[in-house]
Amino acid sequence: MGAREHTEPGAYQKGDWLLFGSEIDGLPPGAWEQCRSTKNGGGLRRIPIIETHVRSLNLSVAAGIGAYEALR
Repeated sequence: MGAREHTEPGAYQKGDWLLFGSEIDGLPPGAWEQCRSTKNGGGLRRIPIIETHVRSLNLSVAAGIGAYEALR
């Protein structure tokens, strides 16, 4: 997958952007690659879920988690 945990120390830096994909498909492949690129992106962050209990997170919930962690 290539994404790191969203709570990793130093995961967010001043000037970072948070980009979220759709609930069904996630990020388009081109956006995924741009985010992984060291030239254009700071990397990908992953919000872990236990898939036996939930299949996915609602986009607004994921955005809230991402914003909280970035501001923390």
